[in-house]
Amino acid sequence: MKRLILLFSMLLSILSLTTQAQRIILLPEIEFEAPAVIVNNDTLTYNVSVISSSKDKSLEDLLRKLPGIEISGSGRITYDGKPISHFYIEGVDLLGQGYSLATQNIRPEDLQVIQVLEHHQPIRILKGYVPSDRAAINVRLKKSRLSKPIGYAQAAVGKESDVAGHIGTHLMNVEKKRQQLLHVSSSYQDNTNNRTTN
Repeated sequence: MKRLILLFSMLLSILSLTTQAQRIILLPEIEFEAPAVIVNNDTLTYNVSVISSSKDKSLEDLLRKLPGIEISGSGRITYDGKPISHFYIEGVDLLGQGYSLATQNIRPEDLQVIQVLEHHQPIRILKGYVPSDRAAINVRLKKSRLSKPIGYAQAAVGKESDVAGHIGTHLMNVEKKRQQLLHVSSSYQDNTNNRTTN
């Protein structure tokens, strides 16, 4: 009798599981897209994967798309008509006012987000006490691009009769807590005419 009760109880369990399995409803696939911009107090965070296109060749191209940002021919960035106070890469202002080195050489595929820090107060102890009317920009790289050099090396020479040349290297290495910059530029010109005498 005990065996029969055990067998009956197992059969009920199997039937219960079968009917529960039939009650499972499959929902259609749902895709979520990351928003183009996230606003958190005075910080606007732009998702690069949403705002970039195949036509964008540098960070400067992406910055031109952002509302309120203008870039002059010399590479100077303004936000709402005022020059930005700082340009950060991973929270560090390595380049000072020479940030066009970064904006012209960092490729969109290397970036994760661009942040516009409105009313930016760079001195932490004064934050909340001394208001600022200027903005700063902070860019965050994809993790795969950290600790890899960004930049370029170039060389150019002239004709044999007018030898001139330029050699330049502009490289940045960005890590989470440390950044390095290598900037070497050298130009030369030799206008002497080489004449052969008989």
